[in-house]
Amino acid sequence: MSGILLIAVAITWLCVALVLASWAARRLRSPIVKMLGGIVILLAVLVAPLIDELIGKRQFDALCRERAVLKIDAQRAKGASVHVVIQPSNALLPGTAIPIRHSHLSYRTVVGHSEVASYDTYTASGGWFIRMLGISNANSPLTIGAPFCGPPNEGKLDKEYGFTLVSRLGKE
Repeated sequence: MSGILLIAVAITWLCVALVLASWAARRLRSPIVKMLGGIVILLAVLVAPLIDELIGKRQFDALCRERAVLKIDAQRAKGASVHVVIQPSNALLPGTAIPIRHSHLSYRTVVGHSEVASYDTYTASGGWFIRMLGISNANSPLTIGAPFCGPPNEGKLDKEYGFTLVSRLGKE
C-alpha cells in the first residue's frame, strides 16, 4: 500500500515540476535559453524533495567507509574473557543532512578492562520527505540501500578471534 502511495506522490510531483518548469521557461527570451532553462528548472524541482537524502547518503557512506571498521589486537583478544561497552549508544550525530545515529562498541577484558577491539556503527533515517509522508515505520531513506553499517563480521568476532564474550554481570 505504501508503494502505491509513493508512486502516486512521485507522479504528482512530476506533474508539479513540469508545470513549474514550463511556467518559468516561458519567461525566458530566446528559444535555446527557454529549452535549457526549462530542463535545468525541471531537474532542480524534481530533485528538491530528496536533496537532503542525496547529501546525507554521501555523509553516511563516508562515515561507514572511514569509521565503521574493526580495530582489534588479535593476540590480546585470543583466549580473553571480554564484555562489550557501548558508549555512546544510538547518539544522533550533529551536522548531518539526515538523521544519522552512532554507537561505539568497545570490547574490554573482564580483568583490567583494557580494550582489545572496537568499532563504530551507524544507522541512517530518511530525509524530511519520507518522514513527512509517514509511509515507512522505520523512516528508511529512499536513496540508501542498507541504512546500517558496521564491520561485516560484527556478530562473529568472538568465534573468529577466539575470545569469550561475557555479560556485564560476568555470566556467559
